[in-house]
Amino acid sequence: MTTLQFKFIGVSALDALKRSDQVSVFGNTSRGLFLEVSAGRIIFVSREAYRGPLTLNLIAGSDQLNRIKKGESGSQSGERISFPQTGISISWQDTDVWRPAPPPEQTAATQASIAEVIDPLDDRLLDTILAPSKTQKLNALEQRALALSRRMRASDWEGALDAAGALLGLGSGLTPEGDDFLIGVSLVIVRLGPDRQQLDLVRKIAALAQKQTTRLSASLLACAADGLADERLIEACDALAANAQHAGAAVQELLGWGATSGRMALAGITAGLLLEWPV
Repeated sequence: MTTLQFKFIGVSALDALKRSDQVSVFGNTSRGLFLEVSAGRIIFVSREAYRGPLTLNLIAGSDQLNRIKKGESGSQSGERISFPQTGISISWQDTDVWRPAPPPEQTAATQASIAEVIDPLDDRLLDTILAPSKTQKLNALEQRALALSRRMRASDWEGALDAAGALLGLGSGLTPEGDDFLIGVSLVIVRLGPDRQQLDLVRKIAALAQKQTTRLSASLLACAADGLADERLIEACDALAANAQHAGAAVQELLGWGATSGRMALAGITAGLLLEWPV
């Protein structure tokens, strides 16, 4: 049996695997292998270097993943997942566990500092979130994202939950665009916000996601509710929050996350950062 080894394993993936003895292949893409584990989470065997809470980063041999097909079953035992049908196992023994660094000690972001990074992107949704009075031609999904941003800024938490529910599962892909926006919002609130009502909103969004969107999105929203996400989201969130010099570079890196996921997650992060934070 061919054994593939990992360089990093995300803290949430490790927890899910410790509580699982069976896995099934949820999807196989150019970026990596999506696995559903019996603990109820979707984890990601990645061909890329980007780390995340649900990600296992391969050291080498990613071409071997092509042999593992969607729907194939495997078993987990002794820090190893085995796929007997294709003769491949993947081991995370002695693999470094990845978890994000702590958030900035204090939020230095202002509307002006965020705009300095965001304005050059010339993005209609981002521009309208920053300045809701602007007249922009938004599509239906973008209008719902803007509605959530406005509800949160008005501290209308019941209305915000309704607006978030209208976004869940909206859009195409394994992680629909509406979910990507909510991941960004949730991540900011949990990493930066001690506000009870905001945190309550995030928990309720994660609970709704279990019924209203894809299993992968639900897994990612559950991670965001714990302050965890792909390191590109973490870096952009923290850099913008701290008004760091590298915020522009971090945002550009995030925009490379998926076809539209990075853009929508950035919009969610921006909406979250415009809430009131302690200084």
